[in-house]
Amino acid sequence: MVSYKLKRQQWHWIFLMITLGAILRTIWIFGAHPWDSVEEFQKLYVYSDMLQYWNGARTMWHPPAIWHSVDTLYPPGMAWFLALLLGPQMDRVFLFQVVQWILAILLMPMSALLAYVHFGRRAAYIALGISAIAFPLFDYSAYVIAETPFTFLVTAGVLMLSFGLKKKHMFCIALAGIFFGLSATFKSVGLIVGVFAAFSFLHWRWKVTPIYRYSAAALFVFCIALAITPASLEMTKRNHGKFLLLSNDVFRMALANHGDLLGASVKFPDGGGYVIHNPVALQKSMTDMRNIPWNTDQVLQENLTWAGNHPKAAAHGVLVRMVDMIYGTVPFPTSGTNFWKLAALSQKLMLALVYVPALAYLLFGIKNQKNFLLLCLPLILPIVGLFMTSIIAATEPRYLHPFTPLLIALASPLYVKIRLPVWHRKNMFMRMKKRIVLSIVNVRF
Repeated sequence: MVSYKLKRQQWHWIFLMITLGAILRTIWIFGAHPWDSVEEFQKLYVYSDMLQYWNGARTMWHPPAIWHSVDTLYPPGMAWFLALLLGPQMDRVFLFQVVQWILAILLMPMSALLAYVHFGRRAAYIALGISAIAFPLFDYSAYVIAETPFTFLVTAGVLMLSFGLKKKHMFCIALAGIFFGLSATFKSVGLIVGVFAAFSFLHWRWKVTPIYRYSAAALFVFCIALAITPASLEMTKRNHGKFLLLSNDVFRMALANHGDLLGASVKFPDGGGYVIHNPVALQKSMTDMRNIPWNTDQVLQENLTWAGNHPKAAAHGVLVRMVDMIYGTVPFPTSGTNFWKLAALSQKLMLALVYVPALAYLLFGIKNQKNFLLLCLPLILPIVGLFMTSIIAATEPRYLHPFTPLLIALASPLYVKIRLPVWHRKNMFMRMKKRIVLSIVNVRF
């Protein structure tokens, strides 16, 4: 009877948290961002990166496509995703929002499953509760931006990799590679975190034969390559036949290791130009702009020269970019709306409830648990890969937010460990009650 009641309570908790999360996501996606027509939606919510995705989707429905240099700045995954959902007339905005809403809801049980695979049932319940109210998990679902599908694919990749390593399932490992590869077609950093995640196979405490270990690693890498191949072919075509793996990230590299810059501008060889502003720099009131050549190698060489001449400033810049991802500024695009205070509050809550506990549990686990790193490598390595990009490229808080499910899973077992046993809580409450009574008696007499 006790076991039945316990299971029923667990299901009640799961239902309550998913319902709460679904309500919050409904209010944010459909209530806080109203629109009456497709034209109004475009005017209010399609700008900056979102405009490039929208135009890319429209071009796919109305060939022949005439590609320009600007069309190589972003991988094609988000434009494909948009084209599929919006349809030939580019008018199924409600369907797009519904799919974003579904993905945002699915991130809740996926976060809980990550915690369950790594740390057990209690950690999963806590992860589910945190993910239900974690604003970064549904903030971007209201916008035509790549973060929500990217977050879903990275989380699915880590979940499949974690399960595949634990149960030694080759099929799950293959799925993990496919998910990581697909994530890279939305944001090219997905390829970097996938490569870092591949080092999970090399951990010495994974008890498998060498043949199995290297076969699994090869399968994982092969599936990543397989998933990004269509995107690579597409980007090479956009680049007029010159090989391009996923996207030209020259702007993000241009904004790093060259002092405090507001943005950068470039003249394209095929005519026209492009200007980009860093949302972090805008909030810090920076003003300097940088004119760059349309040549990634040349930009990197200029960055290396500048870093060599200013080593202290370069090292300081790397640290500042890492801090900015965790806390520094309010995430774009909500930072530019009337909801910026909500985003700012969310940053503080994430720091206190997720980021700091995740780091604390990481340090605690490394010190006290023998197999801790093997257990957590699929969670840790993608985040390490993200932070490593800060060495050569500009970053901002929204780049960390797609890794929120991983951080929630990593933080959740700390709350399990600080949970007091039932008998201790009863004794503590009895002592508190006794002290209150004694204090009242002392006051009276």
